[in-house]
Amino acid sequence: FGTEHPEVAYADLAKKLATAALTGDGFRDYTQTYATQLNAVYAKAAGITQTDPNFMLGLSYAKANLALKRPMTLLPFARRGINHDEVGIQANIASASTVREYLRADQSVEAIVPTELVDFYAKQQQYSWAQFFPWLKYRLQTAELNELRLVATMAEGLEYRFTQKIDDAQDMTAFLKQVKSKRYTYARLRRLALAITLNMTAMAVNQARQHPLLHVLGFTPTGRQYLNIVKHDLDWPLLTKVSADMLAPDGVLAMTHRADRLITTIGGVEQNYGRRPLM
Repeated sequence: FGTEHPEVAYADLAKKLATAALTGDGFRDYTQTYATQLNAVYAKAAGITQTDPNFMLGLSYAKANLALKRPMTLLPFARRGINHDEVGIQANIASASTVREYLRADQSVEAIVPTELVDFYAKQQQYSWAQFFPWLKYRLQTAELNELRLVATMAEGLEYRFTQKIDDAQDMTAFLKQVKSKRYTYARLRRLALAITLNMTAMAVNQARQHPLLHVLGFTPTGRQYLNIVKHDLDWPLLTKVSADMLAPDGVLAMTHRADRLITTIGGVEQNYGRRPLM
């Protein structure tokens, strides 16, 4: 994995953090974000002072790897060029944020993506909060507070703040600025806004987590051979075709289908029916 700090012994740090308390008094300062408090715990438990995004992501990889029955060997390597989420181009290297910005602005991405992807991106409809915000606004203006409290990740009275600020907001950027506080990052608030838009309840999320599956979106001929070899030994169901039963309200893909229907409504492109894995 790429990281800003390839010299770090990630596996050793993960072992130190395995015994760190990630709940309790260290996370009750409501003037600070969870991420800020987590960084403080990391610094106290393992002397970690770096907060670069890919370093933190690599540390998460190491922690997850530590929990495996047969941990993998970690091979960190130095990231070069553009930083995570940085908008701009360095030596023909661009972040995903830059690619998305170019696409939304209808600018050519020929210089920053592989040649074989240029036509692909040109044909794809781009989605943003400009299209989803009216749906969020409708939900917040019509849902009861008791309904909003059931939404996944809703906490600490955010339903009041969201419903109080939504009327005056004309777009997502303005709305986020009005509901922002030191306690929550913009990313956290955007995730909650999406959960509200989709009416994604905590109960539905928990049910989905109890039925994990592997949904194949594409494969090569070699990949197909591999799937045929391992499909009977997998711990989770392997899906290569989507049926109507899977998309039913009680189906294994019900939550995915809910999001897909919104995309279909906005973009007019069916997301499941008649779609096969890319080959």
